[in-house]
Amino acid sequence: MKSLWSWLAKILLVVALVEGWFIYSFYTDKQALLVEKQDIASRLQQSEQNLSAANEKIAQMERDRLEGRLRETNKAIVSGWEQLLDTVEGELQKARKSIPALLGKDTGGDDEEGGSYSPTNPETAPGAEGPGADGNSEEPSTPVSPGQIPGERT
Repeated sequence: MKSLWSWLAKILLVVALVEGWFIYSFYTDKQALLVEKQDIASRLQQSEQNLSAANEKIAQMERDRLEGRLRETNKAIVSGWEQLLDTVEGELQKARKSIPALLGKDTGGDDEEGGSYSPTNPETAPGAEGPGADGNSEEPSTPVSPGQIPGERT
């Protein structure tokens, strides 16, 4: 029986050694996994910070791009309006110069009284001699329409 107990003791010793090796292996693997987990967590945090910085930069670029486009659009609109106003002013000057010629007067644009013709002021209309020229001082005379002005768009 002694040999049975010695065999059992040897087997128990081998089982204890194997179990000790498994515990040690489990402990070292667990420590390696904890270190790897901390490394991954720190890389994840760094990646999140990089992503946040990139998102802020993208948002800033979009704002700058939008503001830039708004500025360019604003400049284009202002430039277009200036050109339109210049064109209208030029056409009005042409019309003012052509009205006396159409009515048989000088091309100087002035009537006999020294004033220039204004379509909004009936006193300066060609043929009008001031308010009450027809003897009625309460009704101003109506301006005479010269017809179509050369170069006028219809």
